[in-house]
Amino acid sequence: MQSIVPAKRKKKRQSQKPSSTKATASDSHTLHWALCDFYLESSNLPPIFCQRSRATASSNTNSIETKRNVQYAISTLQDLLMTEITAKAELVSRLALAKLVIQYTKDWELADENLRMVFRKMSKGDRSQDTLGFEAINLRCQLLIKKGGASCRDGVRKILGAAIEQAKSRGRISWVYEFYLKMIEITGLNALQKECTDAINDGIILARTRGDEAMLAVFLLALARFSMTWNKINDMGLALTQVESICASQSSTATFQPIITHHQALSILYYTLSGNVRDAHSSARKANRMANVMSDDLTIPINIQEEGTESVDVIRIRWLSKTGIQAIHCLISGLSYLQDTSSTKAKDYFELGIATIAGESRQQTAANCQIH
Repeated sequence: MQSIVPAKRKKKRQSQKPSSTKATASDSHTLHWALCDFYLESSNLPPIFCQRSRATASSNTNSIETKRNVQYAISTLQDLLMTEITAKAELVSRLALAKLVIQYTKDWELADENLRMVFRKMSKGDRSQDTLGFEAINLRCQLLIKKGGASCRDGVRKILGAAIEQAKSRGRISWVYEFYLKMIEITGLNALQKECTDAINDGIILARTRGDEAMLAVFLLALARFSMTWNKINDMGLALTQVESICASQSSTATFQPIITHHQALSILYYTLSGNVRDAHSSARKANRMANVMSDDLTIPINIQEEGTESVDVIRIRWLSKTGIQAIHCLISGLSYLQDTSSTKAKDYFELGIATIAGESRQQTAANCQIH
């Protein structure tokens, strides 16, 4: 919080009245933000503004009490926006308001209004506001996806296309990668083959040009993943071969462990679709032995050099989860034991796969506001 100590001024001899401390705009928005988080945490919902890490229990977002507290939090931010606050505090508050509305109330008009205000009021030449712009773009995409429909998908593609060009012009390479991956996810999962292929190829070219081997492997995995969807099995195999070559010299690097895990899962499917059951079964058994060391959140940390400084950003792979990989292992392993009528291993693997997927479904229901 900014200091509220007033600047020293020359005392006037004729005035002997005691000075009074006047609250500043920073006090107002900080208190409103704290009150907003209080209402959310009262229902075990994650806070919006608080920076401390705090685990919250799951909350029933449909309960009357939770709905009431969410509405109190929204009203608190709306009250704040009616007061005089700094430009940055207004942008942050409008983003928080849009996020709450998208997650909990589905008042699309209110969310859209606040996001439009953010885009309108942002200073395009101020790099310090880039992070707010990044968040606004993500929220805008979430809003359109949740609304659904072909026009919304087209809107997301246009937003991300413009965001990629803007991130390139501002030298925000990690954001370019993020936007490419989001574009791949949205177009690929909505059967927009050309747009998805273009985004993958652009990502591959950028990663090769910069020498970012981890990101090159990620985009090649995306190519393999969606080549399978489009029934281009040969392209899938070629992409996986390139990933294997990249990982061969990096297998001991922690960054590449999730990449290797993804590669194994897709290789199992590739061998199966190619009719190579022996290699599929062998890969599945090997992958199942690694299941215990896989992380819950498959992410790629990557070193980014921007404007002479180096930082580590995290790139998330959203189109294949740990649960999805484990389900693939169970499926292929179960199929490989079908011929052995004296064993219950096939049944055991299938039941484990079903339980794995059911567990993920329950988690997604509990966190129904997240978009993956």
